[in-house]
Amino acid sequence: MKKHIKKILNLVFPEEKLEKEKIEILLKNRNFLDRKKDIFSLLPYKNKNVSEAIKDLKFKNKISNAEIFGEILFENILDYLEDLKIKENFHNPILLTVPVSFWRKVKRGYNQNDLIISEFIKAGGKNFVNWEKNNLVKIKHTKPQSLTKNKAERLKNQKGAFKLKKPEKIKNQNIILFDDIYTTGATISEIKKVLKKAGAKNIKVIILAH
Repeated sequence: MKKHIKKILNLVFPEEKLEKEKIEILLKNRNFLDRKKDIFSLLPYKNKNVSEAIKDLKFKNKISNAEIFGEILFENILDYLEDLKIKENFHNPILLTVPVSFWRKVKRGYNQNDLIISEFIKAGGKNFVNWEKNNLVKIKHTKPQSLTKNKAERLKNQKGAFKLKKPEKIKNQNIILFDDIYTTGATISEIKKVLKKAGAKNIKVIILAH
């Protein structure tokens, strides 16, 4: 655990002392963004070093950040998953990652969400979730959400952009959807429509940073 905390703090607070209050600042965001929508976030995106670390992973090929984020995820959602089992009978969840379009993946070389979850699985996440890699796909190449003007445009931008290759695997299943960043929720909202249409029983969303 100490090794993981040091890695995380070196990422978020580079070249600073590992003070207790900084650990608390980093991890205090383990709460629901929206209880009604069952969205759970981990890190504060407003922290400059968090946002830069995510951008470095997504746009500058700093793949090593995926390992750190995967460890953060593993260290901080196990209690949440256990609570879901007890309180909501949320057993044997299938985990899906928010996909990127074919052309964006070709240009970037990877989907950052897949890299993070791959590290989460390596850290021990395979004992808690079943990762259905590549079942959820993005079938429409859309402009980055950051370039849209407002929520309405973001919703329109993502409309009809996603589908399931094997929807039968989702029917009557508990689902965890993972994404790196949450802004207006337009992407999550569109994907949840696809999952519900496929018959998903219960859908939870886990966000790396908000």
